[in-house]
Amino acid sequence: MLLTVKIKIMNYCDAYVTEVLEGAFEKYGKWWKPVKYISEGGEGETKLMFDTLKEAEEVKKDYKFLV
Repeated sequence: MLLTVKIKIMNYCDAYVTEVLEGAFEKYGKWWKPVKYISEGGEGETKLMFDTLKEAEEVKKDYKFLV
């Protein structure tokens, strides 16, 4: 018997924070930091999620993350 498995492959791009929109806030037991960013796909706004306040406060301009 031959079993075929389809795998979706996702590509990630580096993104860089261009502006921190406001301070970190806690919601759902995590810390969130609203930012504007730029990546190969364009510009956007998002909220980055962290486990601790210290991690969230380390986000500054040019902070790198994946999208």
